[in-house]
Amino acid sequence: MSIYGILGIDKSSSGGSTPYTLNISSPVNNYNLRTALTSGGWPGSGCVAAVVCISPGVYVWACSTSIAAFTTCTIPSGSTISINNAGYIMGKGGYGGGYPTCGVAGSGGAAMCITHPVTINNTGYIAGGGGGGG
Repeated sequence: MSIYGILGIDKSSSGGSTPYTLNISSPVNNYNLRTALTSGGWPGSGCVAAVVCISPGVYVWACSTSIAAFTTCTIPSGSTISINNAGYIMGKGGYGGGYPTCGVAGSGGAAMCITHPVTINNTGYIAGGGGGGG
């Protein structure tokens, strides 16, 4: 099996952009689209066409409130990105204010950080982490 198959990437060529299909079929945290594309052979420059497919029941989650569960990072202008989500994209929940010290409750984190225009087809769940109670 090629490295593309191991990473869940279907790579073929078409037109001026190289289309990539990235299949997320098992749980993953702090997913970075740019990192996934470069791991799959995209050189990191030039337009890219990518479709990310998150399988039903699969969790994409954040380990920290300061990092989104799914981020596009820097993608060149003119690229085409589609996200087909049938799973769960979940930001991390904030820490609760603690008893007996009555500490300040923390804010929840973002589910997604999108820095490039994308098309999202969502039949699953996309949710930021809830704030901690106190």
